[in-house]
Amino acid sequence: MKLFCIILVLCSGLAFLRSNHMEIALERERTAHAATKMELDTWKAQAESAKLRAEALADNVRACLAREARAQADASERAAIMAKVKPRIRTNVEKAQVADDETRSRVVGRLNRGL
Repeated sequence: MKLFCIILVLCSGLAFLRSNHMEIALERERTAHAATKMELDTWKAQAESAKLRAEALADNVRACLAREARAQADASERAAIMAKVKPRIRTNVEKAQVADDETRSRVVGRLNRGL
């Protein structure tokens, strides 16, 4: 009976140690899980920030491409108008009532310059 009691005490002690070891291992796993969750949250926040920046850049690119398309269309329109221009000698009435050549040249230069 004494031996049985000793074995029982030893088994209880081993069970306690095993239980204690399991609790320590469980706490270690909980700590590792919490660290992993924090890391996951950080990565999610960084991904969301990168997504917002990418969307803003895409909006800027679309706006830039639209401006470029408008500028090219305006340039084509100006070129088509200027291609049809035919110089001629001004009449005396035009010389008296219309701006001089230098002023007209400056205005045409202003209209022809890029945007």
